[in-house]
Amino acid sequence: MLRNPPRVPRFSIIIPIYKSARFFPWTVASLREQEFHDWEAILVDDGSDNEEVTARMREAEDSDPRLRTAALVPNQGVSAARNRGLEMATGEYLIFLDSDDLLLPWTLATIESVIRQENNPAFLIGNSVLVGPDDPVAMAEPAGTSVEIYQDYLDYRARVKFWWFNPSGAIMRADAVRSINGFWGSRELCEDIDLWQRLGTEPRFTRITSPVTYGYRLHDGGAHHGFLTLYKGLNLMVRAEKDGIYPGGKSRSR
Repeated sequence: MLRNPPRVPRFSIIIPIYKSARFFPWTVASLREQEFHDWEAILVDDGSDNEEVTARMREAEDSDPRLRTAALVPNQGVSAARNRGLEMATGEYLIFLDSDDLLLPWTLATIESVIRQENNPAFLIGNSVLVGPDDPVAMAEPAGTSVEIYQDYLDYRARVKFWWFNPSGAIMRADAVRSINGFWGSRELCEDIDLWQRLGTEPRFTRITSPVTYGYRLHDGGAHHGFLTLYKGLNLMVRAEKDGIYPGGKSRSR
């Protein structure tokens, strides 16, 4: 008897979690509020060894069939956790959502509309609003959709002065990410920028300038405090550039 192939969700949302259960229930709640329902989420515990984290993850998985969980033992770093989620993901597009960040109710619907309008680009980014440490939701108003189209990510980097974006704001086709083997194996920061650089020549890099698509949370435990590991990560990127790992050639090196 022939069986129908398993359904492929449009989006796989991969959420690495480490030690704290303070924020990620709000993150999961923001997924359930989506106006666009064709998604799966994969929560990856990066060796937290924390009973509250384990219990909250189990509660999330039991409450919604679109939520799955995985665990790394021992702690291996955010890149390894994201790559574990990548192995499990079945969606056409990936969002690597930090466990303290939030989506807006219209986020996935907006992204889906832009993907269709722009003929399935491999790499898109959204627009953020800041979220405080005690805010369960991101505060923003719905707005019309507007986008900017660049030749590719390297073109965007060359033309935009304030180019940085949080990993939570990136949307990437799963086949493109798998073609470059996901995130690097290092525990240092800059794992996100390294991935963006290796996707650097994927055509039609798309920037969603309106509406806001994610809430970026500021708090004392955020990654923006890890300046030493950031410095080490930048050194790894310099070495990768010298070794010719990044696409684009010398004429487009950064």
